[in-house]
Amino acid sequence: MIILCIGMQASGSTWVFNVVRSISNKYGKKSISFFCEEAKDFVDYVDIVDGFLIVKCHHVDDKFIKLLSMMDSKAIVTTRDPRDCVVSQLERFSSRIIDVAGDLSRSLSSISMLLNSIDVLPLSYENKPFDDVQTVKNIAHFMGVSLTEEDCQSIFDSMQPDVIKKNIEEFKDNIDNNLWFDPETHWHPNHVGDGATGKWEQRLPEPYRDSLTQAFMPDSTLFQWPAQEILWDANMFYYYDDRVAPLSREVVCNGNEQCLIWGPYFHLPAGHWTIEFLIEPLDPYTAPVVKIDILSSGQGQGMIELRSVNLAADERTKLSVDIENFNHLSRIEARVHSTGDGRSGRFRFNGIRIRSRGGRGLRDSGRAALVQ
Repeated sequence: MIILCIGMQASGSTWVFNVVRSISNKYGKKSISFFCEEAKDFVDYVDIVDGFLIVKCHHVDDKFIKLLSMMDSKAIVTTRDPRDCVVSQLERFSSRIIDVAGDLSRSLSSISMLLNSIDVLPLSYENKPFDDVQTVKNIAHFMGVSLTEEDCQSIFDSMQPDVIKKNIEEFKDNIDNNLWFDPETHWHPNHVGDGATGKWEQRLPEPYRDSLTQAFMPDSTLFQWPAQEILWDANMFYYYDDRVAPLSREVVCNGNEQCLIWGPYFHLPAGHWTIEFLIEPLDPYTAPVVKIDILSSGQGQGMIELRSVNLAADERTKLSVDIENFNHLSRIEARVHSTGDGRSGRFRFNGIRIRSRGGRGLRDSGRAALVQ
């Protein structure tokens, strides 16, 4: 059986991965474990065993999902408030907020695609599953492994933060300096954080608090992200003048042809979407003509839509674009260009609003039984 340990970054997926490895060691049969996110790598890493194939990942490609659906597979999925995930990644790796948000959208898109393909056991960070030995019992039951109370307690005790920190320090002192994580457990320096929930309210830079809330809708179920309307706001994009948050949302067209705004390189589940460019002319009498387009990095897609919009003529209905996203690992790029017609003008850019029109990546999550 394949046990997929997939989760958002900083959601406890490595903890789950090592609990599954420990349970498999009690199973009495040969199991193997490895990190893998693509079908081609799975084929390279896999071996024939009579126990478990334990795979750790943060996203999976379409071919891997198809492979999992055809084999005896289950997934343990960890989620966490995306805003807390961002804080943890910033503090552990000095990552950029936009990059972390893009990674989170890729993970959530993968999770959404998995839901009705294989049996899923979800674990929410906010429910504190890592503080309760019952979580070990639930995972073992999900895997079909019978453990004694003593076995469950032993595994749980070995996964306490102070024990993990001690183990990390030991392997850090005895490995090549170029190897920044343990290849077996995938623990790495600074891996164990404070475990706090809601820390984003004090520790997330203020300009991005609303941005991340609107992008991920964390108060709704992340297993159906983004089943409702979301907003990738202006803070998530890149600009011709290299502005950074907190940024002015006013954009000036000088009559020359130029790409003014591009990004955010986030991901969406496969399906049909309406993307609305939130552009407001600041002076309707001198509002410029802009070109908008949507690109996808997925194979066989590239340019999805391109059109010109005369803001002075109030052609705002043209700012709404319907697209089909074929691959959840495609990066979506929205761009706004000025035209070379010699006319200058100003507008305000507030980002893009995204609404689902249905598709195979937005399914009923009824198969997932939430562990309290």
